Amino acid sequence: MSVSSTLKKISLGWIDYRKHCEAKNVKGHDIHKVKQDHEIHKIVTNDWQEDVSSKINLNKYKVESSVGKGNLVAGPWLVVMDQSITEAPTEGYYVVYLFSRSASKLYLSIGIGGTQFQDIYGVTQEAVDKMELFANDFNKTFNKYKPHSSSAKVELLEDHLDFEKPLTGSSRNLNLLFEKGTIFAKEYDLKNLSDAELDDDLIKYINVYNNIANDPKSENFDIAAESLMDDEISKDKSNKDKIEFDYDVKNSSQKKKFKNR
Repeated sequence: MSVSSTLKKISLGWIDYRKHCEAKNVKGHDIHKVKQDHEIHKIVTNDWQEDVSSKINLNKYKVESSVGKGNLVAGPWLVVMDQSITEAPTEGYYVVYLFSRSASKLYLSIGIGGTQFQDIYGVTQEAVDKMELFANDFNKTFNKYKPHSSSAKVELLEDHLDFEKPLTGSSRNLNLLFEKGTIFAKEYDLKNLSDAELDDDLIKYINVYNNIANDPKSENFDIAAESLMDDEISKDKSNKDKIEFDYDVKNSSQKKKFKNR
């Protein structure tokens, strides 16, 4: 199956799959639980991953696609990770395809792992704000590598749509992190996808990824969320001014490394 055909099938079948995964938790709240007895589960976790894996060097890169583990994700995703930088989409940075909640929108970008910000700052607006600060700095630092085709504003939550209730809680927070943590994003017209364009863009974004990784300034981004916390502490010491933290720092002992050199 071609990549364009795979992506179109995911887009067309995602809402039906979300409805198929509707469930209740122990408190009777509406949730979505991952179910494997649906064509979309196989297409996302197997076909899509195989399609992309066939086009890259698997000795260097690791490909992972997902609909979620346990709970269903808002939109399916696929990441291409340089294994010298990260082997988990929860940390580091990578090339990523992101579908919106309705799967009516698809983006390709350089993405920053969002979970590492929740690990440090919790499921809070503070985590989203820190991601935005980090992503802006990342963007400015490596803007010279930005592909000419990238200009899209990423919209994953799609609150204006009424096919289901808007996301809340930790799922909403994580998707806000995904939105803020996408760099150099390109949006596709899902009705007019071509394999030639997709193949060309994948190579282009992997080259951007490599350029960033090989840039000496990338050393400054070895630690994501915790580097921001450490920077605040350093400023506090140098200025001898007390910083007022209005949030709880969680799991501060957990270092999230961008590179394993």
